[in-house]
Amino acid sequence: MKYIYDITLNLHHEYYDFYEWSIYDKIINIKKIPIFRVSSEDYLSIKYNDVIIKNNLGNLILITNTLEVMGVLFQKGKVIKRSSLLINEGDKILDSVQNMSVTKIIFEKNVYRKRVIVDRSNIEKRKYIDAFLKRIDEFDEYLLKYIYYDLYEKEDNIEKICSILKNRVDINRFYDVLINIEK
Repeated sequence: MKYIYDITLNLHHEYYDFYEWSIYDKIINIKKIPIFRVSSEDYLSIKYNDVIIKNNLGNLILITNTLEVMGVLFQKGKVIKRSSLLINEGDKILDSVQNMSVTKIIFEKNVYRKRVIVDRSNIEKRKYIDAFLKRIDEFDEYLLKYIYYDLYEKEDNIEKICSILKNRVDINRFYDVLINIEK
């Protein structure tokens, strides 16, 4: 078994590339971690799907398909968190794994998860907006009209306002308006 030493991980349920890491994330430094080479198909399944594997590889490992490398946290064979690596650490590892043999992954469960092609900041803004809309009373007409007017134009139909704010709003503009309101 091959080990990698002194590696930085940022484990989340969703896979985030290193450039989407936030200053609020819990970044951890791992002193020693095993690495396994897997097929590209297995790598992508682990990266994006809800999977449970039968192999006993450990709780925290690195996996690679020789093109990418990521950290994976398992709990009873189920992938619960994933992490990209910093680019310099990933490149260094990829140089050293080209001659490793491929470990065949045996899946107990491999369920496709719909991938959302949106960056992390927009996902977090959407969550913030949804939480805000759940917090305010739908009958707080004045606040909803004010927000809508700030985004678009004057509108008196509260049902139309609610529908547009919940479904068809420009996330970045709406987020900026909410931040300004809360300040």
